[in-house]
Amino acid sequence: LASVAETGWDFSSRWSRRGGRIGSCRYGLNSSEVTRVLPVDLNAIMYRFELNLAVMSEAVASGARLQSIPRGVQALRDPQARAYAAAAARRRRALDALF
Repeated sequence: LASVAETGWDFSSRWSRRGGRIGSCRYGLNSSEVTRVLPVDLNAIMYRFELNLAVMSEAVASGARLQSIPRGVQALRDPQARAYAAAAARRRRALDALF
């Protein structure tokens, strides 16, 4: 229940399995299914943050002003920028595999 509250999402029926109690037609807090929900919005935000960190890290390391990752991850020279870009790529593959 604390996990649901931390997300800031509401307590609607999407968090519950049908019939919190045997024979019940109602959705209740005792039937919470928060471990079966994947917060796509949070993962999408984290993906964008990782890309932004890759660009900023490369810009700082090269002294250039970058708007996006140039010519793909392979073109990144800064090891930290490559690490952020690789993390973003892993997250993207995981999201693509699920959705």
